[in-house]
Amino acid sequence: MKKIILLSLFMTLLFFNLNAQTNVGSLLDLYNVRDNLSGTYNQTIDIDLIPTYPDSVESWTSGTYDEGAIVKNGSPAYTYICTATTTTQEPPGSDWKQLWETSKGWNPIGDGPNGFTGLYNGKGYKISNVYINRPDEDFVGIFGCMTGTSSQTARIDSVIIEKVDIKGRSGVGSLLGKINDNRYVIIDR
Repeated sequence: MKKIILLSLFMTLLFFNLNAQTNVGSLLDLYNVRDNLSGTYNQTIDIDLIPTYPDSVESWTSGTYDEGAIVKNGSPAYTYICTATTTTQEPPGSDWKQLWETSKGWNPIGDGPNGFTGLYNGKGYKISNVYINRPDEDFVGIFGCMTGTSSQTARIDSVIIEKVDIKGRSGVGSLLGKINDNRYVIIDR
């Protein structure tokens, strides 16, 4: 009887772990989708990507920065977000997460061989003010590439995209640059 209960508990935990959902409620949360391309995500708020525009980001200067502060630093300049409660540290450093090369703007989620294979539900929320300047790169969009498989259909639902300025070479779109094997990919309004 103990074995059956333990097996049942294990299967229940495995099911919930496999179906774990991650909330996306900030620019950093959206950026971090690239860290688990097969995850399940629910957008919980409108997300403004105005910091993808190079002129909208202040250069780092000596001082104190709070969590969520966004600055550019270095040569070439990269855009960083503060991940510590407060810091006086100069980026790059352990209190900062590097996001993208400032002049290129948003770095698409998923590329050709490593496409997004998960589930992303925008819940009718917006992603706005997207700047991507990658004229020498393929698969350019908020999501660069999606790849479904016979065992997992990749899906994006209910995302509203507003105010975009996107340049790429091939496979360019505001939400998605390219679909690999469209038999296993769903994009729904």
